[in-house]
Amino acid sequence: MLCSCVAALPTTLLLLVADVGEPSHAARNEVRRPALLLAANTLAALRVLTLAVYVTVATGHRYHLFVWSVFSPKLLYEMVNTCVHGWLLVNTVLLW
Repeated sequence: MLCSCVAALPTTLLLLVADVGEPSHAARNEVRRPALLLAANTLAALRVLTLAVYVTVATGHRYHLFVWSVFSPKLLYEMVNTCVHGWLLVNTVLLW
């Protein structure tokens, strides 16, 4: 919805977690962790919101033939996209 492209996740994570200076290693980790969690929560909320909108549209128009040719593939795409982004976010937060 806002930015549905492949580069949105890595770009946002890099921008939100970027270093502003060169603090010590311990201070840098204390600053990075909240920024990383904020970025992950924001991106997860955007993905879930997008998926919820498409589920609502498909459910509301489920008896219309056009929905199954247009919105159903888009809904499947958004579901897979949300799962991939969720997997990347969980791995990023756990491994960072």
